[in-house]
Amino acid sequence: MRARGLFQRFKKLQGPIRETVFKYLRNCLVNGEKIDILVFPDADEIFSDYFPKLLNDFWKNKKVKAITLKPVGVYGDIKTIMRKSMSGHTRVMKFFPELTAIPYRTLCCYKPLTRKDRVAITRVLIHLAHLTSERKNWRKKHWKFKYRPDEPLWKLDKDINKMSPLEIGEVFKRKPDLTIKEYE
Repeated sequence: MRARGLFQRFKKLQGPIRETVFKYLRNCLVNGEKIDILVFPDADEIFSDYFPKLLNDFWKNKKVKAITLKPVGVYGDIKTIMRKSMSGHTRVMKFFPELTAIPYRTLCCYKPLTRKDRVAITRVLIHLAHLTSERKNWRKKHWKFKYRPDEPLWKLDKDINKMSPLEIGEVFKRKPDLTIKEYE
């Protein structure tokens, strides 16, 4: 087994796995079952308490077929955040039979969705990749993008999952509270 061990990424399998889910859901539709919304988070992502409101608004908007979410990253605990995070990924979709993950790509790419079909939302998805020492150490060793010791961090008055996207945006407008080096 390679050094990545249990945390071996399965990017090459994501497309085929999602296409298998779509095929299953198409069969469900043929059998008369109703499918409304699909949610595909990664294992190291959670949603804030704002997510149910977002889903309600999304469902009411007949023009939009998907939500691309740009997460906010936590560092070390659920009350410390970092500005840098991964790019936005389409994590929520209204299911329709033509939806496919083919051609397979390493990023979350769904056809026939276009930018016009999606809405982009920030700071509702929370990336936990730097929450525990084990995950931080793994990423330092195996991840192509490394955080510098002088990366800024912001302390929160409450857990991030209890905050609205606007509240989190206001936190980023103030001066950082510490750096990664100071945190550790």
